[in-house]
Amino acid sequence: RPPPWGEPLHLFWTMLDFPILGRRRERRNKHRLPHFTMCGQRTQAEIPVPDFTFHSYGKLSGREPDTSWAAISRRLRQGAEGRQAWRLRQRRLTFRGTVSGSRMRGALVPNLMACARNETAVPLDVQDTCCGARKRAYRVNLTEQCRSRYLLHLEGNAYSASLKYKLACGSLVLLIDTSFEEFYYPALQAHKTHVPIRLSKIWSKNEDLITRDFRTRLLPDLRAKLAYYESAEGEAAAARIAAAGQRFAAEQLGQGAISCYWYAVLRHSLLLQHAQRPGGQHATPESRAEHEADVAAFMGSMRYNIKLE
Repeated sequence: RPPPWGEPLHLFWTMLDFPILGRRRERRNKHRLPHFTMCGQRTQAEIPVPDFTFHSYGKLSGREPDTSWAAISRRLRQGAEGRQAWRLRQRRLTFRGTVSGSRMRGALVPNLMACARNETAVPLDVQDTCCGARKRAYRVNLTEQCRSRYLLHLEGNAYSASLKYKLACGSLVLLIDTSFEEFYYPALQAHKTHVPIRLSKIWSKNEDLITRDFRTRLLPDLRAKLAYYESAEGEAAAARIAAAGQRFAAEQLGQGAISCYWYAVLRHSLLLQHAQRPGGQHATPESRAEHEADVAAFMGSMRYNIKLE
């Protein structure tokens, strides 16, 4: 039975870049309501929801009067760079980002920067834009990045909000495995919306192991994929994947899709809030089972299930 209309809805939001509530802790403490966060992890209990960058993003300020995702993504798609045919873009792989604070970037970016120019099928344009002189010398705006055939995505201190902007460019996005997922990640399809670069499970935990395995694991995989997509056979596939990624950003991250996601979040949160008996304890085992079924339905609704045509 739906809860009475007009009653307040209580939401709990983790105001950090990463989730903090483990699934074991959630079960042990029998949390009644889910917590929301800007990104999720498989070991954590929070539900990821759209972050602040959908409203505005200060890092993109300057010449941009409107830094909302809707405005930026529209400019990226409709600009000359976003509409340029993939094969006419510059033959390079581009990455810009701050290394400080990120274990993954701290291990991989210096190694990628040290690669010889002829080690991969296209030049690796990878730079740390941490601060000061480096930031002024190497920072490249989104429009310029869209001129590259390939864009590399690496997690930051936790998740990195830049993935959706790279998809909107219409470049081929190479996504290195990440343990942090924004709400839409489950809808992405490997080799259909992006190209995955796989890592072993140990990589995100130990910087020394990441560095040691770079040349035996990641670099050969990256080299092989770039060589394939630069070939006559792979060029058509690259253009198709890049276009599908751009279409995904436009359709599945548009205002209509975001509103549907929030509707599911708020509706199920309201149902869960009223699923318990007064007093904070379930009156019967049956009521507990009913509550757990509601939780399972809520968790299931928070994962995209999209089939790309």
